[in-house]
Amino acid sequence: MRNVAIVGRPNVGKSALFNRLAGRMISIVHDQPGVTRDRIGAVCRLGMAPFEVTDTGGIGSEPDPDFAESTREGRLLPWNARTRFSLWLIRSMA
Repeated sequence: MRNVAIVGRPNVGKSALFNRLAGRMISIVHDQPGVTRDRIGAVCRLGMAPFEVTDTGGIGSEPDPDFAESTREGRLLPWNARTRFSLWLIRSMA
Protein backbone atom coordinates (compact mmCIF):
# COMPACT_ATOMS: atom_id res chain seq x y z
CA MET A 1 0.00 0.00 0.00
CA ARG A 2 1.32 3.46 -0.85
CA ASN A 3 2.20 5.77 2.02
CA VAL A 4 1.88 9.56 2.09
CA ALA A 5 3.55 11.49 4.93
CA ILE A 6 2.03 14.90 5.77
CA VAL A 7 4.86 17.19 6.87
CA GLY A 8 5.36 20.92 7.53
CA ARG A 9 5.90 23.54 10.19
CA PRO A 10 3.76 23.57 13.37
CA ASN A 11 0.11 24.68 13.08
CA VAL A 12 -0.30 24.62 9.32
CA GLY A 13 -3.20 22.14 9.38
CA LYS A 14 -1.43 18.78 9.07
CA SER A 15 -3.60 17.03 11.69
CA ALA A 16 -6.81 18.56 10.35
CA LEU A 17 -5.98 17.33 6.84
CA PHE A 18 -5.00 13.92 8.22
CA ASN A 19 -8.36 13.59 10.02
CA ARG A 20 -10.20 14.59 6.85
CA LEU A 21 -8.33 12.00 4.76
CA ALA A 22 -8.80 9.32 7.44
CA GLY A 23 -12.53 10.02 7.52
CA ARG A 24 -12.63 10.33 11.32
CA MET A 25 -11.10 12.26 14.22
CA ILE A 26 -7.86 10.49 15.13
CA SER A 27 -5.29 13.28 15.59
CA ILE A 28 -5.81 16.06 18.11
CA VAL A 29 -6.29 19.47 16.46
CA HIS A 30 -5.37 22.43 18.64
CA ASP A 31 -4.11 26.03 18.30
CA GLN A 32 -1.08 25.27 20.49
CA PRO A 33 2.03 24.21 18.52
CA GLY A 34 3.61 20.86 19.37
CA VAL A 35 0.46 18.88 20.17
CA THR A 36 1.30 16.15 17.60
CA ARG A 37 4.49 14.48 18.80
CA ASP A 38 4.24 10.94 17.46
CA ARG A 39 3.58 9.72 13.97
CA ILE A 40 -0.03 8.63 13.51
CA GLY A 41 -1.17 6.51 10.58
CA ALA A 42 -4.49 5.58 9.01
CA VAL A 43 -5.83 4.28 5.73
CA CYS A 44 -7.44 6.79 3.39
CA ARG A 45 -10.17 5.17 1.32
CA LEU A 46 -11.11 8.21 -0.76
CA GLY A 47 -11.02 7.53 -4.48
CA MET A 48 -10.30 4.22 -6.15
CA ALA A 49 -6.85 3.44 -4.67
CA PRO A 50 -6.64 3.37 -0.86
CA PHE A 51 -3.37 4.57 0.67
CA GLU A 52 -1.83 4.96 4.10
CA VAL A 53 -1.52 8.55 5.33
CA THR A 54 0.84 9.55 8.17
CA ASP A 55 0.45 12.63 10.37
CA THR A 56 3.76 13.99 11.74
CA GLY A 57 4.87 16.60 14.27
CA GLY A 58 5.79 20.10 13.06
CA ILE A 59 9.24 20.76 11.60
CA GLY A 60 11.32 23.70 12.79
CA SER A 61 10.07 24.19 16.32
CA GLU A 62 10.77 22.50 19.64
CA PRO A 63 7.99 23.90 21.87
CA ASP A 64 8.61 21.48 24.75
CA PRO A 65 12.28 20.71 25.52
CA ASP A 66 11.32 17.57 27.47
CA PHE A 67 10.01 16.04 24.25
CA ALA A 68 12.43 17.69 21.79
CA GLU A 69 14.49 14.55 21.07
CA SER A 70 11.54 12.18 20.57
CA THR A 71 9.72 14.78 18.47
CA ARG A 72 12.71 15.25 16.17
CA GLU A 73 13.16 11.49 15.78
CA GLY A 74 9.45 11.04 15.01
CA ARG A 75 9.62 13.65 12.26
CA LEU A 76 12.56 11.95 10.54
CA LEU A 77 11.02 8.49 10.50
CA PRO A 78 8.33 9.12 7.85
CA TRP A 79 11.06 9.22 5.20
CA ASN A 80 11.75 5.54 4.81
CA ALA A 81 11.32 2.84 2.20
CA ARG A 82 7.53 2.74 2.74
CA THR A 83 6.96 6.45 2.12
CA ARG A 84 6.15 7.04 -1.54
CA PHE A 85 5.13 10.69 -1.24
CA SER A 86 5.59 13.59 1.16
CA LEU A 87 2.88 16.23 1.24
CA TRP A 88 4.37 19.51 2.52
CA LEU A 89 1.85 21.92 3.99
CA ILE A 90 2.66 25.61 4.27
CA ARG A 91 0.74 28.59 5.59
CA SER A 92 0.50 31.54 3.24
CA MET A 93 0.42 34.95 4.89
CA ALA A 94 -1.24 37.78 2.96
